[in-house]
Amino acid sequence: MIMRLGHFGAAMVLVGALATPPAVSLAQGLDIGQGAAGGGVGGRGMGGAGGDELPGSVDAMRYDPVAEYKHGLADLQAGKFARADNEFGHALQADPANADTLYMRGKAKTGEGDLKGAERLYEKALGVDALKIPALRESALTLAKLGQADKAQARLAVLKTSNTACGGTCPQASALKDAVAVVQAALGPSPTAAN
Repeated sequence: MIMRLGHFGAAMVLVGALATPPAVSLAQGLDIGQGAAGGGVGGRGMGGAGGDELPGSVDAMRYDPVAEYKHGLADLQAGKFARADNEFGHALQADPANADTLYMRGKAKTGEGDLKGAERLYEKALGVDALKIPALRESALTLAKLGQADKAQARLAVLKTSNTACGGTCPQASALKDAVAVVQAALGPSPTAAN
């Protein structure tokens, strides 16, 4: 199973995520990771003198987004939630609409106990990819914890509709089935089933 998930798969399984890694194109075309003076601390910064004086439009190039994502995954797995949040934030500077990174930053916020912040990030991830299964699952669970059962039920309805459309034959069949079961268990019986 780990082989099928790709090179980040083992780390994602360990943190309970079914997300795919950020697109390789995130770093393509950007010559980041080394500045004129020879790279930043730990390969994370642009390096060189005056690095803190970059204009805002160039600020996203301070960090290697792929490296920051990897560091964020490792820190998330290690329970270093604030650090993971920061690293995913750095990755998002280069690609603010990356659904995978938005989702993972939401997981870090959840670990920090910031459920409202986590939900905002899951919402942003779903704005980019409305059928991102892990984001739908975590959003529903977070909304339930925040006492927003109606919104959580709406997320569950999207998961159930996707699961029905999949019919157990799509590549995401297992993830959909598991997400529906986890969210349904957290929410309890549906209001219509109780009648």
